[in-house]
Amino acid sequence: MAENQLASHTNQMSGSYELVLSGVILALVGLWLDNKFGLTPILTISLGTLGFTGALISLVYRYRHRMAELEAKR
Repeated sequence: MAENQLASHTNQMSGSYELVLSGVILALVGLWLDNKFGLTPILTISLGTLGFTGALISLVYRYRHRMAELEAKR
């Protein structure tokens, strides 16, 4: 039982890290590209938003999949 709880907590933590880090990493890439091409922060905002949105969609799909698994066991 303890191993199952540990795996559950690890999955929850990885989701939160994914949600934050994907946006931050893509925003940093956008910042680098903006500086390289001399643009205003168009790419920084666009890529940061894209990273956050992608991670959020991924979390929603994983949540739905997990709920379907639990419902099937019930």
